[in-house]
Amino acid sequence: MLALGILLSDWHRDLPVPPPLPRRAVAEVAGGWPGDSVELKDGVRTFRLYVPAAWKPERDVALTINFHSVGWHAAQEHAARGIRGPLLQVSAGVGSRAYEALFADGRTADRWFEPVLAELRRRGAPKNARIVALDVSSFSAGYGAVRRMVRDPKVLPLLRRVVLADSLYGDLDPSQPGRVPAAEDVDVWLPLAQAAIRREKTFLITVSEVPTDYASSWECAAAIAMAVGGALQPVEPGSCSATLEREHPLKARFDRGFLHIWGYGGADGPAHMSHVHHLADLWMALDRAKRA
Repeated sequence: MLALGILLSDWHRDLPVPPPLPRRAVAEVAGGWPGDSVELKDGVRTFRLYVPAAWKPERDVALTINFHSVGWHAAQEHAARGIRGPLLQVSAGVGSRAYEALFADGRTADRWFEPVLAELRRRGAPKNARIVALDVSSFSAGYGAVRRMVRDPKVLPLLRRVVLADSLYGDLDPSQPGRVPAAEDVDVWLPLAQAAIRREKTFLITVSEVPTDYASSWECAAAIAMAVGGALQPVEPGSCSATLEREHPLKARFDRGFLHIWGYGGADGPAHMSHVHHLADLWMALDRAKRA
């Protein structure tokens, strides 16, 4: 007998369909980004702002921010999914602490808004242009920055869609038997998860089975589902094409409102990399389901 959650996903066609994540070789395409790009400074750090050719100067700006990827790859994936607004690519180094350190001075992601807006004004945006929405994606260690954004009362209201592509880890609770993620590494995500359940935001978490000494992405995602009163449920092979992928099949999912958690098989490096290599496919799965 199929789990109730899977039956519901079959019945409700407006749910996003998880894409297959096969092993994929990536390379910079000839011609590169279909638009322009410029470096922005934040102290000693340099970020890159990508402005697609399809961008139209408007007062209200929806900014996409991507954490932890090679710049050209992130730009190509967002171009492939049809991005029309500006993309800020942030690469801070190795490990989640490097991404948390972006905000170690107490300043938050809103400090990047004015340099972005200044560049857009230079390109024709009106003087009263403003950031009204944020779409944020991260891979691997990049979650360290996203969790700081979720905790920021100035930034959280602007978050519209968040995609964590195998980008969710935490400490293990030493007071609990077995492998239980520490409560603080689960609770930090609950305001975003609960807002997504209320359909106020969209929150997609994809995870692999790659084992870690600390709480793995799968363990943390399962704990988030449990914290909101649900559970990752096994999916029936053949229920969608992603379940038939040989190396990294979709094995479990949880969907409630606009909160989606998709668990894929694979316990090695290529399994982990498949999530960022298919970043465009993850975004397009949301777009096809008309997730705002």
